[in-house]
Amino acid sequence: MELFNTGGWELLVLLLLALVLFGPEDIIKFARRAGKYVRVLQRLWAQAVESLDLQALLEEDDDDLDAAWREVQSVTQELRRTPWDQESPHDGPPPA
Repeated sequence: MELFNTGGWELLVLLLLALVLFGPEDIIKFARRAGKYVRVLQRLWAQAVESLDLQALLEEDDDDLDAAWREVQSVTQELRRTPWDQESPHDGPPPA
């Protein structure tokens, strides 16, 4: 087991040293606090990942909307260029 570039025996020695220095009651308090901090960090990490996923999804949607808008603009320009004054198979006025 490698944690912070320390092996299992080194980690055991550090835990025993902390137990001797702080006592069993304080070690339990420190462990509880560390657990709370780990849970908070996990929650923050999950929120950050969710935010990045949402941002990526919105950027994809923006690209789709931009393409659709360009298509609408090109069709609008083409319709404006279409001469309604040309003779058509129908002899009535152009549609409104």
